[in-house]
Amino acid sequence: MSIVRITSHNENIYNIELPDEKKISAKKAIIFPLHDVRYQSKFKKSICEAEKELKSNKFMQHKTFGLPEEASNVTADKFLMKDDGIARHYIRPKTSHPKCESRRPPVPKHDELNVTASMMNLSEKNFKVINIKRAKSAVIRNPPGPKCFEQKSPVYIYMPKFGTTPKYLEKRKEQMTEMKEMTQRQKERAEREELMRKIREVTQPERKKLLEGLKHNWHKMQEEYQKMPLLIDSVPKMIRKTKLENNLKSLENDICLLNTNSSRIFVVPN
Repeated sequence: MSIVRITSHNENIYNIELPDEKKISAKKAIIFPLHDVRYQSKFKKSICEAEKELKSNKFMQHKTFGLPEEASNVTADKFLMKDDGIARHYIRPKTSHPKCESRRPPVPKHDELNVTASMMNLSEKNFKVINIKRAKSAVIRNPPGPKCFEQKSPVYIYMPKFGTTPKYLEKRKEQMTEMKEMTQRQKERAEREELMRKIREVTQPERKKLLEGLKHNWHKMQEEYQKMPLLIDSVPKMIRKTKLENNLKSLENDICLLNTNSSRIFVVPN
């Protein structure tokens, strides 16, 4: 392993790479001062000359539009005064006779008024006092009550159609009842057809099984009935006896019906 011993600490990184003279000269050649790069238009001289001409001809602006067709001898001191220009409003010519004949004559003045006979006969009544006396002696008028139109209005009670149902409503009711009956009939017919599809006839082996089951049930009930006491002294015993008798009768009827071969039995599934 090598050990480097540094005795002097005078190193400076800025002195490692010295600048080349070529690079410095290239940089100096690229940089330009601002006053040399400023933009100048090539029309500057022509614009300045045009501005000078306009300033010199400030009071002769008509040159830009050309000379007038008719030269006028009017100078600046002879400017137009009020009402000297062209009259733009219509001046009506004065006539001796008026055109509007519907105007009434003016009202005479107080001095020119001629006193007539009707004005002489006017009485010197004080109408204010008379009106006050009449108002005091007048009867108080009550406000008008609610108006009643019964006398002038038509009496609908005595009309022949009053209180009766109109004919169109009766027809509508009949149509509604007919529609309900028709729908009910269609519903019953559909239910009947559905039942007829589901109905099937009982076969011989099914009939034998039914007979055997009914006879077995009848024997069981018969044994229960025979085991009952002879003396029936309570209500529950009486109810049980009547129930067993009814069940035995229904079983006997079913057995008789199944024993007859001529009868055909049809079954409807639940």
